Amino acid sequence: MRRAGKEYVVSQNYRALFEFNPEIIYLNHASTGMLPRKSAEAMKEYIEALASAGEPSMDGLMAMQQSFRDQSARLLDVQPPEIAFIRNTTDGLSLALHSIDWKPGDNMVVQEDAFPASLYVAAYCFPQVEKRYVPLKNGDDFYERLNQKIDDRTRAVVVDYVHFLSGYRLDLMQLGELKHQKNFYLIVDGIQGLGAVQVSLKNSNVDFFSAGGVKWLNAPAGTGIFYLRQEILHELIPFHVGWASAEYENLNSFYPVRPLYSDSRRFQAANENFIGMNGLVESLKMVHEIGTEKIENNIMSITEKAILMLKEKGFILLTSDQRINHAGIVTFKHPKIASQKIFEHLQKRRIVCSLREGYIRLAFHFYNTDEELQQVFSCIKEIL
Repeated sequence: MRRAGKEYVVSQNYRALFEFNPEIIYLNHASTGMLPRKSAEAMKEYIEALASAGEPSMDGLMAMQQSFRDQSARLLDVQPPEIAFIRNTTDGLSLALHSIDWKPGDNMVVQEDAFPASLYVAAYCFPQVEKRYVPLKNGDDFYERLNQKIDDRTRAVVVDYVHFLSGYRLDLMQLGELKHQKNFYLIVDGIQGLGAVQVSLKNSNVDFFSAGGVKWLNAPAGTGIFYLRQEILHELIPFHVGWASAEYENLNSFYPVRPLYSDSRRFQAANENFIGMNGLVESLKMVHEIGTEKIENNIMSITEKAILMLKEKGFILLTSDQRINHAGIVTFKHPKIASQKIFEHLQKRRIVCSLREGYIRLAFHFYNTDEELQQVFSCIKEIL
């Protein structure tokens, strides 16, 4: 790889984009992604500027935030005014649910086996709202079972785009069609899909989409992308607003209280994680320079090879057989050997993955190689 100014010129040697430890095989992107060199450099430069000059340039901050919205909107196939910066996925889910004007007798339908980010917000922040839970299970009849829980008092449906454990990917268009038939807000936790597979929200009917940057976007912790469909903004209750949620002619005068922004910027209260935002912007630039289609194809290729090899060795797979439901996660266990034992053996061989709910979870990204996959299976053969 070489650099031309601030832009990436990417060769097939994707490893050159990262400071990889050559002694490990990293397959844990469903937990934390690898931080690219350029993202780390951007944050370091920003920190050094703060240390030497104090207050950053307001013009520079505004330009960076606009770049964040532009890059994020391009990734989601939406418009920049529909994008806001968040610290993590939970922030976005909380923004969505707290912005709804709940009435007595309303209910929300929540994916029962979703990652707990949505479950905790629903359970503890809305005790007065009836919760109706629908498990994804293996995906069979999920849309039908979901539909059966929705009635004319359902105000929100909350689901995971890609399941954190099985890696099952939902069809956003099919969910959107369900929303079209019945009137509710569609809220999607997108962290396990965005950056791994192509996402287009343009005609999806998704109302809210929240994704932290720390996983498949290869961005620092404390960063994320929040999408709000612009057409519903006028229906929502202002939540998580502050002085920076309004537009000023300049920052020399703050009075009287101004009207809120007429777009998603109203959710950005003040003093965002600008250090992390610098890193996220560079990570997004990397994604666009490589191309989301190429990233998805690379991930799909190694994912399907892993599934085939595991089946041949007699493992029990939690991951779907259908390519259309794949993202980057492959989850499995052995019928006789404890997953804990397999996990510990992989750890000893410096293969970084996760042990979740009694299963081994591998999470591949675009720069993982067939050679690494072969090494993983050589290690598994040792314990078999």
